This record gives sequence, C-alpha cells and structure tokens, in this order.
Amino acid sequence: MNKVLWCLGAFCYDGISLLRAFFGGGFSLNGYEINHLAEIYDQYETETHDVEYLLAKIKESGIQNVLEPFCGTGRILLPIAQTGCQITGLDGSDGMLKFLEEKARQLSEQTRSRITLKLADVLKTDWPGGYDLVILGGNCFYELASVQEQRHVIRAAYQALKPGGALFTDGDCMDGLLDESWCDIGVEGKAFPSGVCAHGVHLQGYCTTVAVDRENRIWKAHRRAELKYPDGRKEEAQWDVTVHPTSVTEMRTWIEGCGFEIREAFAGTETRGALLPNSGRATFWAVKP
Repeated sequence: MNKVLWCLGAFCYDGISLLRAFFGGGFSLNGYEINHLAEIYDQYETETHDVEYLLAKIKESGIQNVLEPFCGTGRILLPIAQTGCQITGLDGSDGMLKFLEEKARQLSEQTRSRITLKLADVLKTDWPGGYDLVILGGNCFYELASVQEQRHVIRAAYQALKPGGALFTDGDCMDGLLDESWCDIGVEGKAFPSGVCAHGVHLQGYCTTVAVDRENRIWKAHRRAELKYPDGRKEEAQWDVTVHPTSVTEMRTWIEGCGFEIREAFAGTETRGALLPNSGRATFWAVKP
C-alpha cells in the first residue's frame, strides 16, 4: 500500500483560518472537504472484491438493515441499497455525502428510499442501533489516529448491532515495526489527492513525513493540496495527519475483546488467502452473540 493515499481524515488541527479562507466558513477541518476531492476519490476507489463478498454474505445471511460508517462516496453503500436492504451511511465529510447523493439520484426512487445518510463524526456521535450488519471497510481504520480511536469504533459497532448481527472489517495491516518506507522524514512527495475533474480542475496533493514512532507504529505527516482551475485561479489547503497502521493481531484481539465471535478471517477479499501476521491485509466477519 502506498502510505500517502488514504490518510486524509485522522488529523491535527493546524492552519484553521487558512482552511476556512480557501474553502468557506463551514469547513470541517477534514482533508476530505477540499473542493473537488470527492470526485477524485471516486475515481480512485473502484475496488469490487469486497462488495462482491458482502453482497454474497447479505444474501446468505438474510441481512436487511445495514450501517456503514465512513461510507464515503457510496462505493459499498449503493450496491447494497440496490439489493433491497435498508442502509444508513455515516461520514464526517459533507462533500463526500453530497457527491454520494448525486450518484444516488441516478438510481430508482425505490432504491433511494432505502438510503439514509448522516453527516457525523463517528468518534463523537452515538451510532444508531438495531442493525443486522455494520461495515468497517475500505481501509477506514487508517482514518483514525490512535489505538484508542480504532478500538472505539469496534465497540461502537458492537453496540449498534442486534444480537446475531455481523461485523465486517477489511483493510491493510502492518505487524511489527512501522515499515521503513514510512520513515523518510522531511521529504515532500506527490500524494493523493491527485487527478483531473470533469470540469478541468487539476488537483495535486503532497505529503511530507514529519515524525515517526516505529515501535508503536505512529506516523505523522504534513499534507497540502493545490487546485488549479481552467480560468487560472489557484487554491491551496494544508493540514496535518496522524496514522496508526493496525496489525492483524490487534484487529483480532480488539474484535474478540468486544465480545464478537470471529467466523471468517482471511488476507483480503481478493485472494481470501490464509491470514498470517505478515499478510498485509486482513478481513474479518464476526458475529455478536
């Protein structure tokens, strides 16, 4: 995994007035609120193996009511809604949810009626409850800055599920020390978000590692993004991120520690290979007794 691609949301709040000046007084201090970011994100996020796995499990288990925190632009949420499930999406980015809403408008009215979207900080908001399935996929644990935050969302998922409900987690993992490729301090490189929007807006992201704690796998970086418009206008935003890459052992321990029973565990939905400490990716399907 390229370490700089998916680390926009776990942030320290620097440059507040600058961000508001460029992106409006309602800016939530979240890298995902950068103008046109949602469109670029949607260009990158095209994985389908996890969606195919989930659709099969939903059919097999008779699941009807689903919660997806970190729902983004709806890569997972929209296909599930099309199966007939009721699904609620939570996300901390107003821009991502608005882009999701635009995509949903292309679906039937019946499908749209099954979708509920809520702008919410998943760490500060009580999650709704009574669900058959909670999805914590798409590398969402990389959006959380610490072990404490990562364990919190697993506990919140447990509380949101009805007895017999299932938890799905899927994401990159790193066991042992923070990988050396994350430790090149002080060197700025190009990073996500980068791309060209439909209206010709160029968005280029940059990332500079500023501090690491290899033993505890903590990575801190300074991020910035430049936007160039067809009319020559330019904008820039800057923010900081902190990331704790989870390990296979941590994920298993946290899930079981919350009371879940792990029913399936493998090294990602693409290969579904044996899950080992060095697998690099971990997928869990666990059930609340």
